[in-house]
This record gives sequence, C-alpha cells and structure tokens, in this order.
Amino acid sequence: MKKRLIKFFSAFMTAGIVMTSLSSISNFSLITKADSRAVPQKQDAASAVNYQQILGEGIYYGVLSESLKVSSHTETTIATKKLINAGVQIDVDYQDSTAHFLIGDYVDQSSEGLKMGATRAKSISFSAPANVFGEGFNPSFTQPGRNGNFNFDGNYINSKYGQPEFNQIVNENAASEVDEEGK
Repeated sequence: MKKRLIKFFSAFMTAGIVMTSLSSISNFSLITKADSRAVPQKQDAASAVNYQQILGEGIYYGVLSESLKVSSHTETTIATKKLINAGVQIDVDYQDSTAHFLIGDYVDQSSEGLKMGATRAKSISFSAPANVFGEGFNPSFTQPGRNGNFNFDGNYINSKYGQPEFNQIVNENAASEVDEEGK
C-alpha cells in the first residue's frame, strides 16, 4: 500500500509539473505571438539604423576629423579642418557617384603635392579655401602632373568613367563647416 501511495503521489507531482510547464510555455507563446507583430521580421543592425540621422551631412565622408595626417595610401573621402599631406596618394575607389572632400586648411610636408590617384567616382567635389588649391590651380586641367597644390596621377585620368569632373568649390569657411558636418 505504501508503494502504491508513493507511486500515486509521484504520478500526481509529475502531472502537476508537466501541467505547470505546459501552462508556462503556452503563456509564453501567447505573449510572443502578441508581441511579434510589433517586432520587425528582419533583425539586423543595418536596417534598424538610419545613419543619415546620426551623422547628418557627415555621411558623405569616409573620414571626419579635426586634423588628419595622410601618411599612408588612402581610398576614401575626407572632411577635416586641417589636412597634413605626407606625399601619399588619395584614391576614391569605393564611390561611384560624387566623391566629396571638405578641407579647412592644408599643410604639405612633401614636395609632391596632394596626389589624386585612381577613382571610381563620376565626379570630385572639393570644397576648401583658395590656399588649399594653391596658386595657379585650374580645375579643368587634371592631366597627369602638378596643378597648384594637387598632383594628378595617370590613374586619375583612366578611372572607371574616364576622367572624372573636378568641381572646385572655393570656400573660405570650410573649417567651420567641418564642425557642422559632424552634428
């Protein structure tokens, strides 16, 4: 009789545990079904973030800085209050439309000028004070060689779309606009 009573209570307890578990599981699934309507089906960071709202106009630049010393080959666009050039080449390989540059001041630590190399961009929009472009700069002359403070590489001419249009924007307030781009 004692064995029967132990079996009965064991079965009763097991049934109670199972019923409680099923009840919890069904309540959980009811909650998730109700809440799932408000949750986007695609869960990834890229689709949940609007970078334009976070970066503002800074979204158009690969680098946004107070001061930038270009001492190694770079393949991006730049917005900086002060560009320090160590004589390396700037390529814009990963931009198919317009590549934007916003430079507040320019320091050339090389005798080679700001080297513009291969680009995939259809055009370059370069906004900077007149001294950044340098004396005698001609935006329509982007043949290989020196042009003001720039030095156009032969690969610049042979880019994906042929010779990209170079849009010179003389902007004496470029340094203060770098602050605005990052807001």
